[in-house]
Amino acid sequence: MFGGMARSDPQTNIRLPADLKQRLTDAAKEANRTFGAEVVKRLEESFEVDRLIPEGLEAHEAKLVQQAASLARVDEKLDRLSAYILAGVPLKKKRPEK
Repeated sequence: MFGGMARSDPQTNIRLPADLKQRLTDAAKEANRTFGAEVVKRLEESFEVDRLIPEGLEAHEAKLVQQAASLARVDEKLDRLSAYILAGVPLKKKRPEK
């Protein structure tokens, strides 16, 4: 993934919001990296995420929302069943087999 930088690598100047620059500076210091190395590492990782999740995070988020809705329906059914059981409502008996 990230192989480091050489002096021969091209330089790029970009404008960053002050709070983002501070967060990158803090992260670089914590990881014992230079500011530039921290930026490169994080950019490289963003491309790795794109490679690992080709359809994008939005597609995964949509799947998770669908699964959460499905789980909510199951949870609701379990709550109703629990209420019947706690109320002492008898469950239907199976018919005897012929």
